[in-house]
Amino acid sequence: MPLEGNARFCGPIGLGKSKSQLFRNLGGGRFADVTEASGIARAPAGHGFTAIAADFDNDGWPDIYVANDAAPSLMFHNRGDGTFEEIGAVSATAFSDAGLEQAGMGVDVADYDGDGLFDIVKTNFSDDIPSLYHAFGRLTYSDEALGSGLQANPHYLGWGVLFADVDRDGKPDILIANGHVYQDIAKVEHNAAYKERKLLYRNASHGHFQDVSTESGPAIAAVHSARGMAAADLFNRGRLDFVVNNMWETPSILTDRLPSPNHWTEIRLTGATANTNAIGSRVIVETEQGTQFNEVRSGGSFCSQSDFRLYFGLGGATRIRRLRVQWLGGGNEEFSGVPADRLLVIRQGRGIVEQTPLPLSTALH
Repeated sequence: MPLEGNARFCGPIGLGKSKSQLFRNLGGGRFADVTEASGIARAPAGHGFTAIAADFDNDGWPDIYVANDAAPSLMFHNRGDGTFEEIGAVSATAFSDAGLEQAGMGVDVADYDGDGLFDIVKTNFSDDIPSLYHAFGRLTYSDEALGSGLQANPHYLGWGVLFADVDRDGKPDILIANGHVYQDIAKVEHNAAYKERKLLYRNASHGHFQDVSTESGPAIAAVHSARGMAAADLFNRGRLDFVVNNMWETPSILTDRLPSPNHWTEIRLTGATANTNAIGSRVIVETEQGTQFNEVRSGGSFCSQSDFRLYFGLGGATRIRRLRVQWLGGGNEEFSGVPADRLLVIRQGRGIVEQTPLPLSTALH
């Protein structure tokens, strides 16, 4: 592909599109192709990069969102009978706020404004900004990226992206790993570079995010051509760490070394009638500061898998007033007066079986 007279790898426009596929897990290491039967095959072909499953309409059935490169992104609504309906355009999650196709890369979901609905963040190619699809209910959205603060850095090419409460104040922040695909892009594009720093946006409430990248330490400032990114409490310190996959380099590990007065909880679900990792199950945490929720997910960001443990910042709250688990497939469990600053292990049907104060290791504390 030529770019300003220079040879380049062929981009998505020069490649054939593919259909999304869905495989049903039969157990025992076997899968059945249900692409046709589920209705997934009826969706338009595209250049799919990242798929993420979440219950976007709170009906108990996981839906699927797919970020496409150089094609409309897809939203598959789970009808609850084994079939899906593609509603990307109808839900306003297929295009930018201007109705344009984008080069979607990475995806994550969270309730960033505390209204009880999952919102979507999607990274895009350079000279564009991330998409921030705010949910209004009934699977309708509006791209609120312009005016949210995410429009501050349009020259970055975003890949891995995570909603993560890095300051433990109870509000999901946004971390983005960046890197261009053209090694000499700086010769032909102003303000562009092959190796780029990461971007960290602090959730400032009311739909606004503050760019705190330049004040967040050397790990954020370090430049790489990054791709995938995953989150986990790697050292069992009660703090989120991040692993970033870099092109032609070793991965980066980002660790939080700053003290914080805020509290937190980590929750590990183990399913019985639900799948063992409890993927698709939901946790709702209520404190005096408000209500948060999240689901156990597999995949997302970009070609990445984060820890199955769910992490919640609790701000000044030292106890969880009420903790509810909604297990995928049915069944709820509820707990009250749970202490903060612990790793909780909850087994379906058996309640909280472990409460472990952290940190377990002080090597990086």
